[in-house]
Parts: sequence; C-alpha cells; structure tokens
Amino acid sequence: MTDPSKPLINARHEAFAVALAAGNSLTEAYRQSGYAPGSAHSNAGRLMTNDGIKARVQWLQTQTATASTLTKLEKREKLASITRGGTNLEAIAAIKVDNDLAGDGSEALANAALGTVAEAMVRIRSGKWRK
Repeated sequence: MTDPSKPLINARHEAFAVALAAGNSLTEAYRQSGYAPGSAHSNAGRLMTNDGIKARVQWLQTQTATASTLTKLEKREKLASITRGGTNLEAIAAIKVDNDLAGDGSEALANAALGTVAEAMVRIRSGKWRK
C-alpha cells in the first residue's frame, strides 16, 4: 500500500480523494475529478473499494480536522484574553471553561462557586438583588 500522506500517483484518483475529503458526495467527487458524469453513480462506488483511495481520504480528513481544531493550549490562551478584556460575566464564563480544560480535579467545586457569583451579578444588574 502507498503512503497516504503522499498524493496518489493517478491524478484523477487524487482529485477524487481530495474532493471526498472536502465533504463532497461520491458522485460529485467523481464528476469533479474529471470523469464522465454519466457513469458517476456506479463508478464512484467502485473507486471507493480502492484501498489507496480510502486511506488517502481518511488521511486528508484527519489533517483537515487537526488543522481546524484548536489545541487545548490555544483554547486556554483565548479564554485568558477574554478574561482580561471582557465584561465580568464573560470573564467568569471563560474561567469556568478554563477550569474544565485544566482538568485538575477542582473544576466542579470552582465552577459551582463561579456560577453562584455570576447569578448574583445578573441579579444585581437587573435590580432583582435581595439580601
């Protein structure tokens, strides 16, 4: 089997794999690859039995998902910027999410306390705060 991280030798097979990985249907990917549209339905399914094409599609989808997903550190950095620059309620929400991402075991207790603070802030702002 070929290395799925490398483009397929057959240019049409590669175009088919790329189109499928991009989310197109089998028949649409087949058409976009330069094959005759009339045989798209039956032949697209046949192409998907090719182990090289299947592996390439999976690899491309994995790369796309990895590239479009923030890392845990990137998420925590974004939350830190919201905490520093947002409103108090946005900061509390960001801290709650960051607690969950930290996963150090204390997040449930901390989030419960932050939820209580956030509720109080909303009541104060709305004039519904009662001692």
